[in-house]
Amino acid sequence: MKLSSSAVLMSAVLLLSFAGPANAVTDRQKRDCRTEYNKYCSAYDVESQGLRACMRKVRFQLSDRCIDALVAGGEVTPNMGAKLKAAR
Repeated sequence: MKLSSSAVLMSAVLLLSFAGPANAVTDRQKRDCRTEYNKYCSAYDVESQGLRACMRKVRFQLSDRCIDALVAGGEVTPNMGAKLKAAR
């Protein structure tokens, strides 16, 4: 069962939390990571193991904009954000 894009985006962003416990998902994260969720992982339900695996698999395809939003929201450390950007 698919859920709304906003709900799925929030969960997708939370699944990318490399910095430790997830923070509240910001409006910026929802906006700036929408394309990545829709492009790579929209087939997966919220909080599913499939979505978790998909988002981790595509972490190196995330746009700078999405990575910056994840860093600003505390979901990804600045160091990890830089590594993700440099890895492309």
